[in-house]
Amino acid sequence: MDQLSKYEGSVTPSFLKKDRSAALDMEVKALSVRTGRVVKEYPPSHSLNRSKLYYEYDVFIDRISTENRSEGVILARNCMVSSIFGGAGDFSRWRPRVETINAEMDFTQELQGYASRVLVVMVDGSVHKAIIVGGLPHGLSTETDKGHEDLGHYSVHQFNGVRTEIDNDGQLHITYKGKSDAQGNTSVLPTVAGSGIHLTADGSIKLNTSGEEQFLFFDHSSHAVSLQAHNDINIKSTLGGMKVNTVQQIDINSTAGLIKTSSLGVHHGLATDAMVKGTTYRAAETVKNTTEGAAWASDSAANAALAAYLGTAAAAWSAVGPFMLMLDPTSTTTNLSLAAAAGAGAALAACTAAAAAETAAATAVSTFEGAAPTYLSIKNMLD
Repeated sequence: MDQLSKYEGSVTPSFLKKDRSAALDMEVKALSVRTGRVVKEYPPSHSLNRSKLYYEYDVFIDRISTENRSEGVILARNCMVSSIFGGAGDFSRWRPRVETINAEMDFTQELQGYASRVLVVMVDGSVHKAIIVGGLPHGLSTETDKGHEDLGHYSVHQFNGVRTEIDNDGQLHITYKGKSDAQGNTSVLPTVAGSGIHLTADGSIKLNTSGEEQFLFFDHSSHAVSLQAHNDINIKSTLGGMKVNTVQQIDINSTAGLIKTSSLGVHHGLATDAMVKGTTYRAAETVKNTTEGAAWASDSAANAALAAYLGTAAAAWSAVGPFMLMLDPTSTTTNLSLAAAAGAGAALAACTAAAAAETAAATAVSTFEGAAPTYLSIKNMLD
């Protein structure tokens, strides 16, 4: 054991020697976590980038104090940002805000600007191996904990205008506020900003755009799903189909528009029978009914004329029969004349009845066709 432990309380390994030089003192002091601000960045393609893989940054370290030198600032060059997970498959990346004022000017508190305030670790005590491991609350930020004491256990993050909050009830709210500058200001219109994703305490999930004109809400408490759009709702499947299964009725209500289907066909139930194409059917039926009605009317006129002829014949036969009977009571002609008169009378009655029936049929067809416009829907159409 080193004899220094007797009077200094320290144990120095045998391979280290106690050195009071300023150089060693500076290296030991540099092992501490330092604060600074980002003043320059080098993308992987930049000639001064060392790794050629990741963004690197120059950071002004605010103050360095040792026993042998006064306070001042140093520049840690080509600092990389640490990864939370540090793996090839598990990693994290983010880009700090870079100072916009002249990096060579006097860096007082008032002139620190809005660059990212970062924590820097000097690996192996070397300023040439500095790594940005995190950040500090910015002195010029308006986002503080003042007035939030009643929020309980909560977390808030905001990066480039996307805000993530987890409140005391474990609810998650992700809100789009719009791309922002280093001060947090945005030029995005209020009608655009405000879209969000929300996981609520009752297990519900909500996705909404600004003003909630469009939203999708999975209401876990009522076991319902609500979908709303200010304009159109488009559902598209490029290869598969769409199935809707429910044990209750399906209500479709379009108060100001039409309900249309554009497909190879529409099936209802077991779909064992074809649907009638009403317009096409009615056009053919009109032709049939018009032709049939005209035929019935023509038949009625013919039967009416025949009835008139038969009436005349029956009257003639009836008039001739008595005279022939007076001349020759046993004459066969007389008996035939009387029989013909009786037959003509019966035929007259039949023709008159037929004409009346045919007139009624023609009237029925005409009446049916007259009301044809009311038989077709003016709202529901098939192709």
